[in-house]
Amino acid sequence: PGVHLVPAEYLSDGLHPDERGMREIAFNLNAELGFSNVRFKVRSCPPLSIELHGLTPDQWYDLYWGAASDTPHKIGSDGANWHGCLGRTLMISPYGKVAGSADAQGRALVTVPSIDSDAGCRDTLFQVIEATSCASSRVGHVSSTSSSVVNTPAEKWAHH
Repeated sequence: PGVHLVPAEYLSDGLHPDERGMREIAFNLNAELGFSNVRFKVRSCPPLSIELHGLTPDQWYDLYWGAASDTPHKIGSDGANWHGCLGRTLMISPYGKVAGSADAQGRALVTVPSIDSDAGCRDTLFQVIEATSCASSRVGHVSSTSSSVVNTPAEKWAHH
């Protein structure tokens, strides 16, 4: 089976994505390939401290943290219209979030006080969604995915 890219209700016939499913696949694939405008770099852990950039200046974002998941998780209760991003999904199972707003240059420094041990740093995944474009970041991890671009096609693209 493997990881599902979209929630089952986003499949028009149980196999092929409907319009919402195609949108989610596009957002998530773009992010996992390193091309999303929502970018991050882990600065330190513990506690988990992440530098964000590429956000819409002076606008909201949410950084979700949690664990791996085989199925996408819809943000907002029952797919509520989160800042106009109806139906967006996370590729992690969230345990919590830190909300904030970017500075005038589209940057932010986020600290997750709950991730305060070596085990927490080793086990926690995170993902960022910004409110204006509804774009999401690549799924992040302190040691294996500490940057939104490193070891992605976007990194190789930049060097050509």
